[in-house]
Amino acid sequence: MQKTYRDCCATTVKRYEGFIARFMGDGVLAYFGYPRAHEDDADRAVRSALDIVERVPELDMPRDRNGETLA
Repeated sequence: MQKTYRDCCATTVKRYEGFIARFMGDGVLAYFGYPRAHEDDADRAVRSALDIVERVPELDMPRDRNGETLA
């Protein structure tokens, strides 16, 4: 289950040239501007986060015992 979500995050962050420092449960610590800075790193970070939020509902995630998926 988590591999699909983590792969989605990693792919999206990498597309915007970010660096994933670590995963913490369903949280992601990503750096933008490391190891190479861009003038628009703040914009890249926001766009990356918005893309992840948009892609999560499309993931094939199993349901928990209450019938809910990652949202």
